[in-house]
Amino acid sequence: MGSKAIDIYYYSPSPPSRAVLMLMKALGLEHNIKITNVVIGESKKPEFIKMNPLHTIPLITDNDWHLYDSHVIMQYLVDKYAKDDSLYPKDLKKRAIVNLRLFFDACYLFPKFGAYHAPTLYSGIAPSEENAKAMDEVLMHLDHFLEENKYTAGSHLTIADFAIIPTIATIDVSLRICRSN
Repeated sequence: MGSKAIDIYYYSPSPPSRAVLMLMKALGLEHNIKITNVVIGESKKPEFIKMNPLHTIPLITDNDWHLYDSHVIMQYLVDKYAKDDSLYPKDLKKRAIVNLRLFFDACYLFPKFGAYHAPTLYSGIAPSEENAKAMDEVLMHLDHFLEENKYTAGSHLTIADFAIIPTIATIDVSLRICRSN
């Protein structure tokens, strides 16, 4: 039984959705994009929750198997489909650095951005000074990673970069909008 195209439940404003889609394209994976508008509740429909009880995006379906969380999806896709391990090294020390940057994105960069941007996005309220300071601090940490390396986890592109790049692109647009108001 051959494999079929991977379905990706996707919402373009979502940095994690864009991260997974960029990786799928880089890996040359055949895929079907299933636009899922979380703002209007499409991820809370019973058929979606059956695939992903957290009702988050992105979500992939690979041969009738469902997987969610962008970082886990990227690890899975590289482990299963990449021609080599350059994007997610098998060497434990190199992989640990990639994982550190993935956790930086998931636990620090993306949440700080959310705290900074959400009041403006949902209520039209300018970011608090505290959230602006936290956003600047997290960006300084990222700058530190890049002072020593060409990419976030070393000398070559990894899935950590695929995770962080769309987050940074969204932060850049958001900061321009928030600071111009």
